[in-house]
Amino acid sequence: KAGLLPEVEVIITGRGGGSMEDLWAFNEEIVARAIAMSPVPVISAVGHETDFTIADFVADVRASTPSNAAELAVPDMAELLDGLRMLRRHLGQAAQASVADHERQLLYLRRRMENVSPERRLQEMQQSVTLARSRLDKAADDRISGLAPRVALMRFKLDHPMDAALKARQQLLEKNKARLNALNPKNVLERGYAMVTGPDGLIPSRAAAMEAQAMTLHFRDGTVQVRHEEE
Repeated sequence: KAGLLPEVEVIITGRGGGSMEDLWAFNEEIVARAIAMSPVPVISAVGHETDFTIADFVADVRASTPSNAAELAVPDMAELLDGLRMLRRHLGQAAQASVADHERQLLYLRRRMENVSPERRLQEMQQSVTLARSRLDKAADDRISGLAPRVALMRFKLDHPMDAALKARQQLLEKNKARLNALNPKNVLERGYAMVTGPDGLIPSRAAAMEAQAMTLHFRDGTVQVRHEEE
């Protein structure tokens, strides 16, 4: 019944030392059952440390003496504070470890999300394209640099015959030009001669074609209109 009282937190059952007959009450079944069924913790402190009864085995805690039972029922405040401090330290360390573990997991998940994000994939593709373009440009530059001597040689081989052919054609053109100038009727005027043309502007090939026609006499410094008439 003592365990049913609201203000009771622990029960101590015991007595000082004595003979086996004096301690026999703690071997009774009714006492053992009452201790086992107590709703609050029970400390057994029967006799001396060398004395054992059934109550010692069914109680929650066995104390060597009643004084020791009192110490167990009311622990030292300093020890309680030390225990609380240790428990608080352990809880703090556990909390920090848990927070650090969650931070690592969040960082891992964030990196995985960044690796699979479309923006990250697009950046990687752009970097790959830039790298490939740089490699192609370098390869092309190297190839062009290697071909430059061959290109220069081929250009020389092509340019030399072309220059020779162009020079030969230019010389031929100058010769033909000189020939044409020599055959040009207008050049004769520079030597004091005159040139006769008919109404059609052509030089007559026969004297008969000049009869009764207006003609033009071309001199070096001008022209004169004339007409052939019979006397």
